[in-house]
Amino acid sequence: MNWLAQCRAWVRKYDPVRAEHLAHSFTEIHHYGVFRRISEMLPANAIVVYDTGGNAIMMGHCFQSKTGQRIFSSSGNSAMGFAICGAIGAWFAEPSRPVFCLIGDGGMQLNIQELQTIKNYGAKVKVIIENNFCLGNTAIFQIQNGKKALACGPDGYSAPDFRAITLAYGLFAAQITTWQEFDSVMKVVLEADEAVICDIQHPYFCDYQPRMSIWQGGIEETFPPLPEAEFTANMTVAPIEGWQERRKLYKAIPK
Repeated sequence: MNWLAQCRAWVRKYDPVRAEHLAHSFTEIHHYGVFRRISEMLPANAIVVYDTGGNAIMMGHCFQSKTGQRIFSSSGNSAMGFAICGAIGAWFAEPSRPVFCLIGDGGMQLNIQELQTIKNYGAKVKVIIENNFCLGNTAIFQIQNGKKALACGPDGYSAPDFRAITLAYGLFAAQITTWQEFDSVMKVVLEADEAVICDIQHPYFCDYQPRMSIWQGGIEETFPPLPEAEFTANMTVAPIEGWQERRKLYKAIPK
């Protein structure tokens, strides 16, 4: 099997989006399911600009692009909040194509004033806020390293009512809190011939899996770990020395 085919096989086998992430419930929504469903619903001519942080992790884990789409990111080379500015720029460059901004609540707050730019120029940008009411990527790092009390939310950080702020700017506001309403609301967002800011809520979610969990390990040593036989069978070179001892540390990783 050539390398590209092998990678495609792993993508199918180890898909982070599980059936329960897409299960419809009146009370729960899961951002992994959100990213997958968004990727299914966006048109093939869409321009997508996504931000840094936890939403970038989920973009890589869950979003399945289509031929013809253009996906832009700063790839960690900018501060949070890049995506809304990048999406506005993309709209000016190609106003005939649908432009989507995927951004977290933290990044949105850093450049929230750009809603006035969208309003002022009539930029038909669809801003989708993955709102987990915390700085998720920072929070999970702190939790894993025994600093849960310092985690960025809910005590040390909070998110505003994005719907109310959007209305204050005179823009179209939407909000999604359950799977039952997801498709119908997203259909309105997609079909609107104007800018839309859509707040999608999954409070305090920051459990990104798979992920690196111990700095002394190799990048192939992810959490949750694969069974030893499967892990070694996937390797084309020997794991970094000491991998068997490091696996014992997974049980002590804070949740």
